[in-house]
Amino acid sequence: MAAKLDSLLSNTVCEKPLPSRPRHARLQNLFPPPLRAQELLSPPSIPSPAVEERVAAPKFASLSSTSSTVIPPPLALRQRPYLDQKLVRGPILEARLAQLELENMNLRQANKLLYQQNSSCLDLLQGYRMNHKKLSDSMSRITCSVDVLELLNKTVQADTKVYQDNIRRSEKEAVRDWQRFVCTSKSEGMEIDKVLTEIAKDHDIEITV
Repeated sequence: MAAKLDSLLSNTVCEKPLPSRPRHARLQNLFPPPLRAQELLSPPSIPSPAVEERVAAPKFASLSSTSSTVIPPPLALRQRPYLDQKLVRGPILEARLAQLELENMNLRQANKLLYQQNSSCLDLLQGYRMNHKKLSDSMSRITCSVDVLELLNKTVQADTKVYQDNIRRSEKEAVRDWQRFVCTSKSEGMEIDKVLTEIAKDHDIEITV
């Protein structure tokens, strides 16, 4: 039995070669291997501009089918299209630019008007400050005048009190002198009534004893 198996195995020819590695190993070519920790921490390599242009620039074949030379693309196609105004500008952008120019003009006019109003406000503020200074000076003078008037009022009140005291003193002295005169006249036997009547007639006054 074993001899038959050996003869069969030796005479057998494989039509397809066996795979040198399992199927899952071949599937790994479809997916890149995971990055290691060191590769994650290291900065990415930046290719030079020449390499980037060579990789990014498409190759345009010539019109003749026989020639195999490669014609480089035009400069406008190699540049970024949104930086080239000739490629970017269109009816929509032109309308938007016109609208922005109109808005810019309106903003300039509004800014000019605000500047004029600001100048007017500054002039008014300067006038208010000058008026406030004048009013402050006037209030200071009025305060000084009030202080002077109060001082004068106190002086007048003091003088009035002195005058009133002098009048009272003079009245008391006059009454005392009159009483002394009457007593002296009676003691000397003079007729006081006649004397007082004559004095009253001379001065046109009325005297009562």
